[in-house]
Amino acid sequence: MPLTAVPVAERVVEHRGIHWSKETAVALEFLGIWPNTPDDGSPTIWQEKETGDLIIQSWLADEATIRQAQEVGSVPGHTTDIPPHEGVFRLPANMIQFIPRPPQNSEDTGGNSGT
Repeated sequence: MPLTAVPVAERVVEHRGIHWSKETAVALEFLGIWPNTPDDGSPTIWQEKETGDLIIQSWLADEATIRQAQEVGSVPGHTTDIPPHEGVFRLPANMIQFIPRPPQNSEDTGGNSGT
């Protein structure tokens, strides 16, 4: 079910050459919600139709989890600081079923796994 959403950030953030602000509307497609959700505050995943970016609502990671992630790190030379325009979330394992996978023959190398 397509949705139109407006980011809630008051500041302008640049991502992929796009300036996001509270005035920027994006077309979203609902992908899934935490199975057997008991209330209105459940993890949910949408996908931005134009870019394929995932929009995720989930539980905020606690300080201990954030410290663990910072200790593990990511790619060499990359800071583990969390910029003001980013957040760390805990997504339940059973939500992975809603994350789209690229086709088997895809050569998309847009991410950096550190390898």
